[in-house]
Amino acid sequence: RDIATRIGVAVRKAEQKTARRVERETAQRVERETAQRVERETAQRVERETAQRVERETAQRVERETTQRVGLENALRMKKDGMDASLISKYTGVSVEQIEEL
Repeated sequence: RDIATRIGVAVRKAEQKTARRVERETAQRVERETAQRVERETAQRVERETAQRVERETAQRVERETTQRVGLENALRMKKDGMDASLISKYTGVSVEQIEEL
């Protein structure tokens, strides 16, 4: 009976050791998968924010260029109508130097 008790104790210890190992490995796997998910989500967020920033900056640049082009077109028409360069500059925002070059 003593040997059976010792075998039973050894078996329970082995089972407990295996359970702890499985628990530890499971926790490590969950931690690794969580870290990968967070990294993937962070990369997606950064990519999305970068695309939005580029889109916003492009729209601002296009708007600036359009405003400048319209200002120059208006300045040219005003100059052709004989308006003074300083007055054209006042109303269009185009510099006197640029108006004189038109």
